[in-house]
Amino acid sequence: FWANLFGRLIVEHLMARPSPCTEHRVRIAIDEVQVVAAALADIIGDVFARGRSKKVAACLASQSTVGLKTASPTFLTTILTNAPAKFVGRVAVADAELIARFIAPSAGVEEPVGRIRQRLFSQLVSLPDRRFVQIRPGERALFRTADVPVEAWYTAAERNSGALKVVDER
Repeated sequence: FWANLFGRLIVEHLMARPSPCTEHRVRIAIDEVQVVAAALADIIGDVFARGRSKKVAACLASQSTVGLKTASPTFLTTILTNAPAKFVGRVAVADAELIARFIAPSAGVEEPVGRIRQRLFSQLVSLPDRRFVQIRPGERALFRTADVPVEAWYTAAERNSGALKVVDER
């Protein structure tokens, strides 16, 4: 309830700013966006359509497009058709199917749309760990996240265990 209420109030306030906006830029970042999808479904298209003139941008993250579609069918469609960039990691078959449906070929490509979508679908369900696909209009790029030195973190935790224990006790 609170996520829906605050999410809606914040977006409505930002979109009420005069256009073109002279105030600072705002990036709305929502993790697990399916929680607020139903509350924002009717205004998310406005964020993508008029948000740039109001210096508002959205960064939305979800682990499941199927979950988003369940929360609000229009929200997912709006995101997949209007977001200029999408970053996708390995996903379930149902999620890959939904994402691939919204991918159009680049201008001048003679390959059938079905084949392009099938190739993306195959790529999304078989991505190795820590690999992602960036999808932009007319282009796709594979990238890998940086390695995290977990062993160094454990070593630092052991070295600073006394200080960490004091913080835990406080």
